[in-house]
Amino acid sequence: MKTKVLIWCVLFITGTLAYSQTDKNAVKTDPVSPFLGVGVLKYERVFTEQISFQLGFFYAWDYPAYEEEEYSASGFAISPEFRYYLLKKKPAPRGLYLAPNYRYQKLFTENLTENSEATVINNSLACNLGFQLILKDLILIDAWLGLAYNVRNVVDETIPGANIGYQTESGFGGRIGISIGLTF
Repeated sequence: MKTKVLIWCVLFITGTLAYSQTDKNAVKTDPVSPFLGVGVLKYERVFTEQISFQLGFFYAWDYPAYEEEEYSASGFAISPEFRYYLLKKKPAPRGLYLAPNYRYQKLFTENLTENSEATVINNSLACNLGFQLILKDLILIDAWLGLAYNVRNVVDETIPGANIGYQTESGFGGRIGISIGLTF
């Protein structure tokens, strides 16, 4: 059994190293998010012609989920994502992809009128369908949409049950986005 695992590991590493192309790495950001009080930075690494892995980091200093000015929030999220590119004629990181992913998010919320605070922890599993375009072998445009299941927990409430201005129920939700970046 150990020999089979070792052989598979060697084959995977050899295949990964043998696969060569210039744009195996990409750094991206969301161009709209700074206007919404969120900073986004993502790194994607290509391993084969159809497989890549992306790691995203998000920092919110004024989270956009609040409808009224009486709420404020800040926090962070980290999101690992596996990507499978569906079109063999366009090797990764180009073309149509399917991307299951996980997101861990921690928000510190405050209701300014009730003087209450809470921490919201959100764990979500999602699957995105997207398309990534590379222009001039340098500039990357990545657009996606998907479905996510969120599990939210409110912890560290100063006033239990107070309105914190953020949806605290678990359930399904949608995702949509666009990123721009550079490949190298």
